[in-house]
Formats: sequence, structure tokens, C-alpha cells
Amino acid sequence: MKFQTNNSLYKLMNLIIYLFLLYLFIDLLMKSGILDEQIDKLSELSNLFTIKIETILTVISVVFTFIATLIEYGFSLFLITLFFDKNKRNFGDILLSKNITLSFSILLCYLFNPSDIKFAYFSVLTVLLIGITNYARFKNLRLTVVFSVPFLFNAIMSIINSF
Repeated sequence: MKFQTNNSLYKLMNLIIYLFLLYLFIDLLMKSGILDEQIDKLSELSNLFTIKIETILTVISVVFTFIATLIEYGFSLFLITLFFDKNKRNFGDILLSKNITLSFSILLCYLFNPSDIKFAYFSVLTVLLIGITNYARFKNLRLTVVFSVPFLFNAIMSIINSF
């Protein structure tokens, strides 16, 4: 029996894995000391909460990153609807691409010093994986390129901000 990637279980599994990997990645960056300067700036707020500021920042980062992913996906669907008649995109495929990239990033964090790794370049890897999965599913290069534009824009902005 072939596994159907359009079903809800596939999307739910990818969503849970994505949120877990994202939490693990951000928590790993917090513990590595890369974000100490930003955490120190917010240390005054730690008196207002009983929870550690690192935990609050991790949860907020996960939530906002997920919201940004949803916005990118929504904008991609809008572009597809605008330029094509098809609207058959799978959010699970996008999460799968992001899960692969996050897993690779986490592995590199454990193998190397996280401050030496330029994570902005991994967003380009995510765009490539999104393009590959969409092209493999729909066999339409123009549709894949139009769908990948918001994710590519995010990747370019990440690289520009890393300088």
C-alpha cells in the first residue's frame, strides 16, 4: 500500500516533527551562547516572569517562525491562484523540506561550533528542497518556481541580514 502524502496524518506528523525540531534547534542555539547578547538585553524582563527568559524566548521564536512559515505558504498559494488554475499544494511537503534542513542544522550544531555556521544559507537549501518536492509531485517547473518565490525571498533576506 502506497503512503498517501495528501492525508491529514502525514501533515500532522510533519507539523509535530517540525515544531519539535524547531524548538530543539532554537534551544540549542540558546544554550550554545550565540544569543547571550540578546538574552542579556532582556534580562530586566526576567523579574516579571517565573519562567526563565530563555524558555520564553524559545517558545516565542518557535511560534513566530511557524507563523512566518504559514504566511509564506499562504502567499505562495496566492501566487499559484493568481498565475495558474491549480491550487494543489501540500503543506506537508513544505514541512518535510524544513524538517530535513532543520535536522541537518541540528546535526551541524552538534558536530561544530554553532557560532561558526552561517545558518542563513540553510534557508536556500530549504528552498531547493521545496522546489524538488513540488516538482517531483506536479512536474511543472513554472508552477514550482512561482510557488517557491516567497520562500526564496525569505532566504535572500536571511542572507542579507547575516552580513
